[in-house]
Amino acid sequence: MNDVETRLRATLHAVAEATGTEHVSSYVEVPAPRRRRPLALLAVAAALLLVVGVAVMQRPARDDDIRPAAPTTTAVPTPAGPAGGRLLAEGTAGSERWALYGVDRLPGMDESPCFTLPVTNRERTPRGCGYGGQPGGMSSFQQLGPAVEAGDQVLLLGILDFEVDHVVVELQTSKQQQTITPVTDPAHPDGARYFVMAVPRSEGNVQLRLNTPTGTALHVSDIRVDGPLGG
Repeated sequence: MNDVETRLRATLHAVAEATGTEHVSSYVEVPAPRRRRPLALLAVAAALLLVVGVAVMQRPARDDDIRPAAPTTTAVPTPAGPAGGRLLAEGTAGSERWALYGVDRLPGMDESPCFTLPVTNRERTPRGCGYGGQPGGMSSFQQLGPAVEAGDQVLLLGILDFEVDHVVVELQTSKQQQTITPVTDPAHPDGARYFVMAVPRSEGNVQLRLNTPTGTALHVSDIRVDGPLGG
C-alpha cells in the first residue's frame, strides 16, 4: 500500500466517523486492480464526499440547530395631544398608555393655562383650564384623585399648587414609598404643577403627602384606589 492509498483510507474513515455514514467502510475495502487503485480510490472518494455532502444538507434539523426568531414587540404609540400641546409626561397604566399635555387653550374654553390627559382606547379623558399659580394663596392643591381606570391599575391625577415641590407616595398594602416631583408646563412656570401616577388597585389605599422644598407637609391625603373613580 502506497502513501496515497494510506491517506485516502484514513480520510475516508475520518469522514465515516464524523458523519455517521454506514457504508463508508465498505467503499474503503472494495478491492481494485493494483495499477489503477489510486485513481479508483480518488473517484470513489469524490463520489462519496458528494453523497455525504448532499446527505448533510438534507438531514433533518436537530432541536439544537433551531434558532427561534426573537420576539417582536409593538410599542404602543403616545396618545396624540391637542393642537399646540406641549408633552409634559407620559407612561402606562395597565395595558394602556397615557400622556399629559399642557396647552394654552382648549376648544370651548377661554381660560389659560389648560391641560389634557389622553389615554389610548378612550374617547373621554381628564382635561381642564384655569389652574394658575397664586403666590401667597392658602390652597395647597386644587384637584387630586383617581382619574382613569385601566386594567388592574388606577391613574391618579393631581393639579397641585405652585408651592408643592414633591409628593411622597405611600402604598398602603405593600408599604412601598416613592417620592415624585410634579411637572410644570414650561410655558407657564408659575402655573399649576401636575402629578400623574399609575397605582395597582390591589393597594386599596394610597397616602399622598404634598411637601414644600424643605419637607414641610402642606397636605396629607388618603385616596382609595379600589373604589369608584373620582373618590
